[in-house]
Amino acid sequence: MSRLLPHMKRIWRGMPVSPMVRTILGTPVWHILTARGRANLQRLSDPAIIPPGPLVISACISDRTGIGRAGRLTVKAAEAWGVPVIVHDIAGDPHMHRVPRDLPTGGVWIAHCNPPEAAVVMSQASEHLWATRYRIGYWAYELSELPRFWQSAIPFFHEIWTPSQFVADAVERARGGASTIVRVVPHPIVVDPPADVLPRTGGPLTFLVMADARSSFARKNPPGAVQAFQQAFTPDDSGVRLAVKITAAWKDPRAVAGLRGAAAGWPNIRFIEDDLSDAETQSLVASADCLVSLHRAEGFGLPIAEAMLAGLPVIATDWSGNTDLTRGASYEVPYSLVPAVDPSGRYSGTRQQWADPDLAAAAAAMRRVRDDPAGRAAIARSGQRRVRELCAGLPPDAIAALIGPAPAFVADRRQVTTKGTDE
Repeated sequence: MSRLLPHMKRIWRGMPVSPMVRTILGTPVWHILTARGRANLQRLSDPAIIPPGPLVISACISDRTGIGRAGRLTVKAAEAWGVPVIVHDIAGDPHMHRVPRDLPTGGVWIAHCNPPEAAVVMSQASEHLWATRYRIGYWAYELSELPRFWQSAIPFFHEIWTPSQFVADAVERARGGASTIVRVVPHPIVVDPPADVLPRTGGPLTFLVMADARSSFARKNPPGAVQAFQQAFTPDDSGVRLAVKITAAWKDPRAVAGLRGAAAGWPNIRFIEDDLSDAETQSLVASADCLVSLHRAEGFGLPIAEAMLAGLPVIATDWSGNTDLTRGASYEVPYSLVPAVDPSGRYSGTRQQWADPDLAAAAAAMRRVRDDPAGRAAIARSGQRRVRELCAGLPPDAIAALIGPAPAFVADRRQVTTKGTDE
Protein backbone atom coordinates (compact mmCIF):
# COMPACT_ATOMS: atom_id res chain seq x y z
CA MET A 1 0.00 0.00 0.00
CA SER A 2 2.82 2.42 0.87
CA ARG A 3 4.24 2.01 -2.65
CA LEU A 4 0.93 2.95 -4.18
CA LEU A 5 0.44 6.12 -2.15
CA PRO A 6 2.70 8.40 -4.27
CA HIS A 7 0.94 7.29 -7.47
CA MET A 8 -2.50 7.75 -5.92
CA LYS A 9 -1.46 11.17 -4.68
CA ARG A 10 -0.40 12.28 -8.17
CA ILE A 11 -3.73 11.09 -9.57
CA TRP A 12 -5.61 12.99 -6.86
CA ARG A 13 -3.70 16.20 -7.61
CA GLY A 14 -4.49 15.92 -11.29
CA MET A 15 -8.23 15.50 -10.85
CA PRO A 16 -10.44 18.46 -11.89
CA VAL A 17 -11.41 19.26 -8.31
CA SER A 18 -11.67 22.77 -6.85
CA PRO A 19 -8.89 23.78 -4.44
CA MET A 20 -11.29 23.94 -1.49
CA VAL A 21 -12.70 20.47 -2.14
CA ARG A 22 -9.17 19.14 -2.58
CA THR A 23 -8.14 20.75 0.69
CA ILE A 24 -11.10 19.47 2.69
CA LEU A 25 -11.22 15.97 1.22
CA GLY A 26 -7.59 15.37 0.39
CA THR A 27 -5.90 16.61 3.51
CA PRO A 28 -7.33 14.11 6.02
CA VAL A 29 -6.74 11.21 3.59
CA TRP A 30 -3.07 11.92 3.01
CA HIS A 31 -1.84 13.61 6.12
CA ILE A 32 -4.01 12.60 9.03
CA LEU A 33 -5.20 9.06 8.46
CA THR A 34 -1.86 7.68 7.22
CA ALA A 35 0.48 6.60 9.99
CA ARG A 36 3.51 7.97 8.17
CA GLY A 37 1.97 11.40 7.69
CA ARG A 38 0.90 11.57 11.33
CA ALA A 39 4.34 10.52 12.56
CA ASN A 40 6.12 13.09 10.41
CA LEU A 41 3.87 15.96 11.50
CA GLN A 42 4.07 15.03 15.18
CA ARG A 43 7.85 14.95 15.10
CA LEU A 44 8.37 18.36 16.71
CA SER A 45 11.93 19.62 16.96
CA ASP A 46 13.11 20.19 20.51
CA PRO A 47 12.82 23.97 21.06
CA ALA A 48 16.10 23.94 22.95
CA ILE A 49 18.03 22.98 19.82
CA ILE A 50 16.19 25.12 17.24
CA PRO A 51 18.67 27.78 16.08
CA PRO A 52 17.70 31.41 15.44
CA GLY A 53 16.37 31.96 11.96
CA PRO A 54 13.79 33.80 9.87
CA LEU A 55 10.10 34.09 10.54
CA VAL A 56 8.08 32.34 7.83
CA ILE A 57 4.40 33.30 7.71
CA SER A 58 2.10 31.18 5.57
CA ALA A 59 -1.23 32.94 5.09
CA CYS A 60 -3.92 33.71 2.51
CA ILE A 61 -2.25 37.07 1.90
CA SER A 62 -3.94 37.98 -1.39
CA ASP A 63 -7.43 36.77 -0.41
CA ARG A 64 -10.08 39.42 0.20
CA THR A 65 -11.50 37.47 3.10
CA GLY A 66 -11.40 37.84 6.84
CA ILE A 67 -8.67 35.24 7.21
CA GLY A 68 -6.69 36.95 4.45
CA ARG A 69 -7.04 40.31 6.17
CA ALA A 70 -5.93 38.78 9.48
CA GLY A 71 -2.86 37.25 7.84
CA ARG A 72 -1.86 40.58 6.32
CA LEU A 73 -2.17 42.22 9.74
CA THR A 74 0.13 39.60 11.25
CA VAL A 75 2.74 40.22 8.56
CA LYS A 76 2.46 43.98 9.04
CA ALA A 77 2.83 43.69 12.81
CA ALA A 78 5.88 41.44 12.52
CA GLU A 79 7.50 43.86 10.07
CA ALA A 80 6.72 46.76 12.42
CA TRP A 81 8.77 45.00 15.12
CA GLY A 82 11.74 44.77 12.77
CA VAL A 83 11.59 40.99 12.42
CA PRO A 84 12.93 39.49 9.15
CA VAL A 85 9.84 37.99 7.54
CA ILE A 86 9.46 35.55 4.67
CA VAL A 87 5.87 35.79 3.42
CA HIS A 88 4.34 32.64 1.96
CA ASP A 89 1.06 33.42 0.19
CA ILE A 90 -1.20 30.36 0.05
CA ALA A 91 -4.29 32.09 -1.36
CA GLY A 92 -6.20 30.10 -3.95
CA ASP A 93 -4.70 26.65 -4.33
CA PRO A 94 -2.16 25.89 -1.57
CA HIS A 95 -0.68 23.18 -3.80
CA MET A 96 0.65 25.83 -6.17
CA HIS A 97 2.46 28.01 -3.62
CA ARG A 98 5.87 26.88 -2.50
CA VAL A 99 8.55 28.67 -0.57
CA PRO A 100 12.18 28.51 -1.68
CA ARG A 101 13.95 25.28 -0.84
CA ASP A 102 17.14 27.06 0.16
CA LEU A 103 15.78 28.70 3.30
CA PRO A 104 18.09 28.48 6.29
CA THR A 105 16.99 26.12 9.03
CA GLY A 106 15.72 27.32 12.38
CA GLY A 107 13.54 30.22 13.37
CA VAL A 108 9.77 30.18 13.50
CA TRP A 109 7.03 29.18 11.10
CA ILE A 110 3.53 30.62 11.65
CA ALA A 111 0.75 28.93 9.69
CA HIS A 112 -1.84 31.71 9.83
CA CYS A 113 -4.56 29.53 8.37
CA ASN A 114 -6.85 26.85 9.63
CA PRO A 115 -5.79 23.19 9.98
CA PRO A 116 -7.06 21.89 6.59
CA GLU A 117 -5.04 24.50 4.71
CA ALA A 118 -2.06 24.19 7.06
CA ALA A 119 -1.91 20.43 6.51
CA VAL A 120 -1.87 20.94 2.75
CA VAL A 121 0.94 23.47 3.04
CA MET A 122 2.95 21.22 5.36
CA SER A 123 2.63 18.32 2.95
CA GLN A 124 3.17 20.16 -0.32
CA ALA A 125 6.04 22.32 0.86
CA SER A 126 9.39 20.72 1.39
CA GLU A 127 9.69 19.23 4.86
CA HIS A 128 12.69 21.54 5.16
CA LEU A 129 10.20 24.42 5.56
CA TRP A 130 8.57 23.27 8.75
CA ALA A 131 10.46 20.32 10.23
CA THR A 132 13.36 22.30 11.75
CA ARG A 133 11.37 25.32 12.92
CA TYR A 134 9.30 26.28 15.91
CA ARG A 135 5.77 25.75 14.58
CA ILE A 136 2.83 27.97 15.45
CA GLY A 137 -0.71 27.49 14.21
CA TYR A 138 -2.87 30.63 14.28
CA TRP A 139 -6.48 29.43 14.43
CA ALA A 140 -9.89 31.05 14.66
CA TYR A 141 -13.06 28.98 15.07
CA GLU A 142 -16.50 30.25 15.91
CA LEU A 143 -18.16 27.41 17.86
CA SER A 144 -17.35 26.00 21.28
CA GLU A 145 -16.06 22.62 20.11
CA LEU A 146 -13.41 22.24 17.42
CA PRO A 147 -14.09 19.99 14.42
CA ARG A 148 -12.55 16.56 14.80
CA PHE A 149 -9.89 17.20 12.15
CA TRP A 150 -8.82 20.39 13.94
CA GLN A 151 -8.48 18.47 17.20
CA SER A 152 -6.21 15.88 15.58
CA ALA A 153 -3.95 18.65 14.23
CA ILE A 154 -3.11 20.16 17.63
CA PRO A 155 -0.05 17.93 18.28
CA PHE A 156 1.52 19.09 14.99
CA PHE A 157 2.39 22.49 16.50
CA HIS A 158 4.55 23.71 19.34
CA GLU A 159 1.97 26.44 19.95
CA ILE A 160 -1.56 27.33 18.90
CA TRP A 161 -2.34 31.04 18.84
CA THR A 162 -5.96 32.10 18.98
CA PRO A 163 -7.40 35.60 18.60
CA SER A 164 -9.78 35.30 21.55
CA GLN A 165 -10.27 33.55 24.86
CA PHE A 166 -13.35 31.86 23.40
CA VAL A 167 -11.26 30.05 20.78
CA ALA A 168 -8.49 29.34 23.29
CA ASP A 169 -11.01 27.61 25.55
CA ALA A 170 -12.12 25.43 22.62
CA VAL A 171 -8.51 24.47 21.87
CA GLU A 172 -7.80 23.76 25.54
CA ARG A 173 -10.82 21.47 25.73
CA ALA A 174 -9.55 19.54 22.71
CA ARG A 175 -5.84 19.54 23.59
CA GLY A 176 -5.91 16.32 25.58
CA GLY A 177 -2.41 15.16 26.44
CA ALA A 178 -0.66 17.22 23.78
CA SER A 179 2.20 19.39 25.01
CA THR A 180 1.11 22.22 22.71
CA ILE A 181 1.08 25.65 24.34
CA VAL A 182 -2.08 27.73 23.78
CA ARG A 183 -1.83 31.52 23.70
CA VAL A 184 -4.41 34.25 23.23
CA VAL A 185 -2.96 36.63 20.62
CA PRO A 186 -5.61 39.08 19.35
CA HIS A 187 -5.29 40.02 15.71
CA PRO A 188 -2.76 42.88 15.63
CA ILE A 189 -4.38 46.05 14.32
CA VAL A 190 -1.41 48.31 13.78
CA VAL A 191 -2.92 51.23 11.85
CA ASP A 192 -4.09 53.80 14.37
CA PRO A 193 -7.05 56.06 13.51
CA PRO A 194 -7.24 59.73 14.56
CA ALA A 195 -7.06 60.08 18.32
CA ASP A 196 -10.34 61.96 18.79
CA VAL A 197 -13.73 60.33 18.53
CA LEU A 198 -16.16 62.93 17.23
CA PRO A 199 -19.84 62.51 16.30
CA ARG A 200 -20.19 62.39 12.53
CA THR A 201 -22.29 65.13 11.02
CA GLY A 202 -24.17 65.53 7.76
CA GLY A 203 -26.58 63.11 6.13
CA PRO A 204 -28.61 60.38 7.81
CA LEU A 205 -27.22 58.53 10.79
CA THR A 206 -25.83 55.37 9.19
CA PHE A 207 -25.79 51.89 10.70
CA LEU A 208 -23.46 49.46 8.93
CA VAL A 209 -23.73 45.68 8.86
CA MET A 210 -21.08 43.59 7.10
CA ALA A 211 -21.24 39.92 6.12
CA ASP A 212 -19.22 37.60 3.90
CA ALA A 213 -21.40 34.85 2.43
CA ARG A 214 -18.36 32.57 2.34
CA SER A 215 -18.28 32.69 6.14
CA SER A 216 -21.86 31.44 6.53
CA PHE A 217 -24.75 33.83 6.01
CA ALA A 218 -26.62 32.19 8.86
CA ARG A 219 -23.73 32.74 11.27
CA LYS A 220 -23.13 36.37 10.32
CA ASN A 221 -26.92 36.93 10.45
CA PRO A 222 -27.41 40.15 8.44
CA PRO A 223 -31.18 39.42 8.35
CA GLY A 224 -31.16 40.01 12.11
CA ALA A 225 -29.75 43.50 11.61
CA VAL A 226 -32.35 44.28 8.95
CA GLN A 227 -35.19 43.08 11.18
CA ALA A 228 -33.88 45.06 14.17
CA PHE A 229 -33.63 48.20 12.03
CA GLN A 230 -37.20 47.68 10.83
CA GLN A 231 -38.38 47.31 14.44
CA ALA A 232 -36.54 50.47 15.47
CA PHE A 233 -37.55 52.81 12.63
CA THR A 234 -40.01 53.29 9.78
CA PRO A 235 -39.44 53.20 6.00
CA ASP A 236 -40.03 56.95 5.67
CA ASP A 237 -37.54 57.89 8.42
CA SER A 238 -34.96 59.81 6.38
CA GLY A 239 -32.82 60.56 9.42
CA VAL A 240 -31.45 57.04 9.62
CA ARG A 241 -30.05 54.55 7.14
CA LEU A 242 -28.90 50.93 7.20
CA ALA A 243 -26.02 50.02 4.86
CA VAL A 244 -25.77 46.26 4.26
CA LYS A 245 -22.34 45.24 2.91
CA ILE A 246 -22.41 41.72 1.46
CA THR A 247 -19.17 40.17 0.25
CA ALA A 248 -19.27 37.22 -2.17
CA ALA A 249 -23.05 37.38 -2.61
CA TRP A 250 -22.67 34.75 -5.34
CA LYS A 251 -21.82 32.19 -2.66
CA ASP A 252 -25.37 32.16 -1.25
CA PRO A 253 -27.63 33.87 -3.82
CA ARG A 254 -30.85 32.51 -2.32
CA ALA A 255 -30.10 33.99 1.10
CA VAL A 256 -29.09 37.33 -0.41
CA ALA A 257 -32.24 37.44 -2.54
CA GLY A 258 -34.33 36.71 0.54
CA LEU A 259 -32.64 39.54 2.41
CA ARG A 260 -33.24 41.97 -0.43
CA GLY A 261 -36.88 40.91 -0.49
CA ALA A 262 -37.21 41.57 3.23
CA ALA A 263 -35.87 45.10 2.68
CA ALA A 264 -38.14 45.86 -0.27
CA GLY A 265 -40.07 49.09 0.24
CA TRP A 266 -37.48 50.45 2.67
CA PRO A 267 -35.62 53.26 0.86
CA ASN A 268 -33.44 53.82 3.92
CA ILE A 269 -31.92 50.33 3.57
CA ARG A 270 -29.26 50.06 0.87
CA PHE A 271 -27.07 47.17 -0.25
CA ILE A 272 -23.39 47.21 -1.20
CA GLU A 273 -22.06 44.15 -3.00
CA ASP A 274 -18.86 45.50 -4.53
CA ASP A 275 -15.60 43.62 -3.93
CA LEU A 276 -13.69 46.10 -1.77
CA SER A 277 -10.01 46.31 -0.93
CA ASP A 278 -8.83 46.78 2.66
CA ALA A 279 -8.55 50.54 2.12
CA GLU A 280 -12.00 50.74 0.55
CA THR A 281 -13.48 48.74 3.40
CA GLN A 282 -11.90 51.08 5.93
CA SER A 283 -13.37 54.05 4.03
CA LEU A 284 -16.80 52.41 4.15
CA VAL A 285 -16.47 51.93 7.91
CA ALA A 286 -15.34 55.55 8.32
CA SER A 287 -18.47 56.74 6.50
CA ALA A 288 -20.78 55.04 9.01
CA ASP A 289 -21.91 56.06 12.49
CA CYS A 290 -22.41 52.65 14.10
CA LEU A 291 -21.48 49.05 13.28
CA VAL A 292 -24.12 46.40 13.91
CA SER A 293 -23.11 42.76 14.33
CA LEU A 294 -25.98 40.51 15.37
CA HIS A 295 -23.89 37.43 14.64
CA ARG A 296 -24.68 34.03 16.03
CA ALA A 297 -21.01 33.18 16.61
CA GLU A 298 -17.59 34.78 16.05
CA GLY A 299 -14.05 33.55 16.57
CA PHE A 300 -12.87 37.14 17.03
CA GLY A 301 -14.81 39.71 15.00
CA LEU A 302 -12.20 41.58 12.98
CA PRO A 303 -14.73 44.03 11.44
CA ILE A 304 -15.94 44.78 14.97
CA ALA A 305 -12.42 45.47 16.17
CA GLU A 306 -11.54 47.68 13.22
CA ALA A 307 -14.77 49.64 13.55
CA MET A 308 -14.15 50.20 17.27
CA LEU A 309 -10.60 51.33 16.58
CA ALA A 310 -11.91 53.74 13.93
CA GLY A 311 -14.13 55.37 16.56
CA LEU A 312 -17.50 53.78 15.82
CA PRO A 313 -19.81 52.56 18.56
CA VAL A 314 -20.76 48.92 18.08
CA ILE A 315 -24.00 47.01 18.66
CA ALA A 316 -23.00 43.36 19.03
CA THR A 317 -24.28 40.00 20.21
CA ASP A 318 -22.81 39.40 23.65
CA TRP A 319 -21.47 35.90 22.92
CA SER A 320 -18.39 34.16 21.52
CA GLY A 321 -14.99 35.55 20.54
CA ASN A 322 -15.98 39.20 20.19
CA THR A 323 -16.74 39.58 23.90
CA ASP A 324 -13.03 40.12 24.68
CA LEU A 325 -13.49 43.37 22.76
CA THR A 326 -17.11 44.32 23.22
CA ARG A 327 -18.13 43.38 26.76
CA GLY A 328 -18.36 46.62 28.69
CA ALA A 329 -17.32 48.67 25.64
CA SER A 330 -20.30 48.39 23.30
CA TYR A 331 -24.08 48.14 23.15
CA GLU A 332 -24.32 44.50 24.23
CA VAL A 333 -27.22 42.49 22.81
CA PRO A 334 -28.51 39.64 24.98
CA TYR A 335 -29.14 36.24 23.41
CA SER A 336 -30.45 32.73 23.88
CA LEU A 337 -28.43 29.65 22.96
CA VAL A 338 -30.05 27.55 20.23
CA PRO A 339 -28.91 24.64 18.04
CA ALA A 340 -26.42 25.75 15.36
CA VAL A 341 -28.48 25.19 12.22
CA ASP A 342 -27.05 26.51 8.97
CA PRO A 343 -29.04 26.00 5.72
CA SER A 344 -25.76 26.09 3.77
CA GLY A 345 -24.69 22.84 5.46
CA ARG A 346 -21.49 24.34 6.84
CA TYR A 347 -22.10 22.89 10.28
CA SER A 348 -23.95 19.75 9.24
CA GLY A 349 -23.53 16.93 11.72
CA THR A 350 -22.74 19.22 14.63
CA ARG A 351 -24.83 19.25 17.78
CA GLN A 352 -23.40 22.50 19.02
CA GLN A 353 -25.17 25.69 19.93
CA TRP A 354 -24.82 29.31 18.98
CA ALA A 355 -26.50 32.57 19.92
CA ASP A 356 -29.91 33.81 18.86
CA PRO A 357 -29.66 37.58 19.50
CA ASP A 358 -32.60 39.46 21.00
CA LEU A 359 -33.77 41.64 18.11
CA ALA A 360 -36.00 43.79 20.28
CA ALA A 361 -32.99 44.67 22.44
CA ALA A 362 -30.96 45.38 19.30
CA ALA A 363 -33.69 47.70 18.02
CA ALA A 364 -33.71 49.53 21.34
CA ALA A 365 -29.94 49.94 21.09
CA MET A 366 -30.32 51.44 17.61
CA ARG A 367 -32.76 54.00 18.96
CA ARG A 368 -30.34 54.84 21.79
CA VAL A 369 -27.58 55.40 19.23
CA ARG A 370 -29.84 57.85 17.39
CA ASP A 371 -31.28 59.63 20.42
CA ASP A 372 -28.20 59.95 22.65
CA PRO A 373 -25.19 61.40 20.76
CA ALA A 374 -23.22 61.95 23.96
CA GLY A 375 -23.75 58.37 25.08
CA ARG A 376 -22.84 57.16 21.59
CA ALA A 377 -19.54 59.06 21.72
CA ALA A 378 -18.75 57.70 25.19
CA ILE A 379 -19.30 54.11 24.02
CA ALA A 380 -17.11 54.79 20.99
CA ARG A 381 -14.26 56.12 23.11
CA SER A 382 -14.50 53.15 25.45
CA GLY A 383 -14.39 50.73 22.52
CA GLN A 384 -11.45 52.48 20.94
CA ARG A 385 -9.46 52.27 24.19
CA ARG A 386 -10.28 48.57 24.52
CA VAL A 387 -9.04 47.69 21.04
CA ARG A 388 -5.88 49.75 21.47
CA GLU A 389 -5.12 47.80 24.63
CA LEU A 390 -5.81 44.34 23.21
CA CYS A 391 -4.72 44.66 19.58
CA ALA A 392 -1.52 46.67 19.73
CA GLY A 393 0.52 43.97 17.99
CA LEU A 394 2.08 40.57 18.48
CA PRO A 395 3.41 39.96 22.02
CA PRO A 396 6.69 41.90 22.44
CA ASP A 397 8.42 39.02 24.25
CA ALA A 398 7.54 36.60 21.46
CA ILE A 399 8.45 39.03 18.70
CA ALA A 400 11.82 39.88 20.25
CA ALA A 401 12.66 36.23 20.65
CA LEU A 402 11.73 35.31 17.08
CA ILE A 403 15.18 36.49 16.08
CA GLY A 404 16.84 35.25 19.25
CA PRO A 405 17.46 31.86 20.87
CA ALA A 406 14.42 29.61 20.78
CA PRO A 407 14.44 28.75 24.52
CA ALA A 408 13.59 32.36 25.44
CA PHE A 409 10.70 32.33 23.03
CA VAL A 410 9.13 29.14 24.28
CA ALA A 411 9.18 29.98 27.98
CA ASP A 412 5.74 29.04 29.24
CA ARG A 413 4.10 32.45 29.69
CA ARG A 414 0.67 31.32 28.65
CA GLN A 415 -2.08 33.92 28.51
CA VAL A 416 -4.77 31.26 28.68
CA THR A 417 -6.82 30.72 31.78
CA THR A 418 -8.94 27.62 31.94
CA LYS A 419 -12.44 28.81 32.60
CA GLY A 420 -15.92 28.05 31.44
CA THR A 421 -17.59 29.86 28.56
CA ASP A 422 -21.08 31.31 28.50
CA GLU A 423 -22.74 27.97 27.92
